[in-house]
Amino acid sequence: IFASITLAQAAIESRNGNSGLSTKYANYYGMTAGSCAPKQLPDGYAGTIYAPGEGGNNCSGNAFWNGSVVAMCNKSGGDCQWYRVYDSFKNSTMDHSRLLTEKYGCNSQTTVEGQLTCLIDNGYATASNYRSSILSTIKNNNLEQYDIGNRRSIIYW
Repeated sequence: IFASITLAQAAIESRNGNSGLSTKYANYYGMTAGSCAPKQLPDGYAGTIYAPGEGGNNCSGNAFWNGSVVAMCNKSGGDCQWYRVYDSFKNSTMDHSRLLTEKYGCNSQTTVEGQLTCLIDNGYATASNYRSSILSTIKNNNLEQYDIGNRRSIIYW
């Protein structure tokens, strides 16, 4: 996935690195834990990190995520969701790129617009303004400078 898309997604999802999910848990993309997370949300314990095997957490993780999860709820205490906990922006970004590559397979697209269309068509983005938000964030922050030709890789470390 082009670096400009990845960086724009992180900026939007994390409110430029200022969201609670990004500042406390290094999750810059809103990556949820999925079906391996505990089946019940902890009563009154939103914000508690559960390592694999704790509190019903059956997540084993991958090369970039150790399997730890945290429940985050909206301000009224409802609409809770299990999210992945990362140790760094780098690992959050690597896992996000892994997901986009493995699940959505949009790397064959050779343009930013082509990859965005692929992500939308394959169900990654459901917000009606996803394309315009990503493109305006890329343009307004000159993020295309991080795209290296038609190389469809994540940010090089």
